[in-house]
Amino acid sequence: MSRRAVLGAKMLVAVAIVTWLIQSGKLDTRRLKSLRNGPALAVLVGLRVLAGLLPAVRWQLVVRGQGHDFPLKQAVHVGLIGNFFNSITPSTLGQDGARLYYGRQLHVANNAALVCSIAADRLIGLSALAMLGVVFGGLYHWHLAAGMSSWLAVTPLVFLSGLAVCAVAAIGGLSALRGRLPEAAKLALSAIGELKSRPGLLTAIVLLSLAGHLAIMGSYYCAFVTLGGSPPLLAVLAISPALTLLRGLPLTPMSLGVMEWASELLYSLAGQSDGAEVVLVTRAVTLLFGLACGLLFFVPLHSKGRHETE
Repeated sequence: MSRRAVLGAKMLVAVAIVTWLIQSGKLDTRRLKSLRNGPALAVLVGLRVLAGLLPAVRWQLVVRGQGHDFPLKQAVHVGLIGNFFNSITPSTLGQDGARLYYGRQLHVANNAALVCSIAADRLIGLSALAMLGVVFGGLYHWHLAAGMSSWLAVTPLVFLSGLAVCAVAAIGGLSALRGRLPEAAKLALSAIGELKSRPGLLTAIVLLSLAGHLAIMGSYYCAFVTLGGSPPLLAVLAISPALTLLRGLPLTPMSLGVMEWASELLYSLAGQSDGAEVVLVTRAVTLLFGLACGLLFFVPLHSKGRHETE
């Protein structure tokens, strides 16, 4: 009952924010009927599809970096199904849940290594996003030389520092776990060591993370263009990471309302309108792509070999 109450409260918050945005005129749903510029819309769809595919390739490299055989075709299949569940669940729980479920079904790796691969992939992806936020936020602040833009660089920096603390705490926790569950801790620490011993592979994983986030940032710019806007590219690159971070926080289901409000506020500070509408456009494209990925749920996945999973 408590979980239902929390979910119900989050839904009420999301509805309240969206209602306020519409009634205050900050979110004009009629603007969505005036979408134009077919090429920009096509690029937007392509960038969102690319942003949905690259994390699957990244996770496959993480698993391979731990010393496990994991065909790319299987990784992409699981990742696309995860996109479907991501479109109907809060935060990124759908993607991680799909990886864990199908990873065990396919015997991708032992349980400890599988969980470690998901956690490492998520940590690398968030760290890359924070780095982009610091770089573009800093450039944006330097370009303006004054004003309210400094926090666009400071916020991702604080977030990045928090990730580093969490990573250290997680490694420390594994070390402490060694005394109680020696076998599980040994497997997890071994998986981390395997990944760290391959710097070239780690570089490729980070580059894939950067490319995926840049695709998302580019989709926001294309959404502005489809609405008839032409915002400064640097402003979009500086603000988009903050919106992506909000998408990953389970404040409301799929951060509904929160992202629209934040986008309207941030882009208005940059002298741009249609911030909330831009989020709606990208959200609609992402949702349609995620629902299309749900068709793969009915396509069976087969394991080519059984790993030592127990």
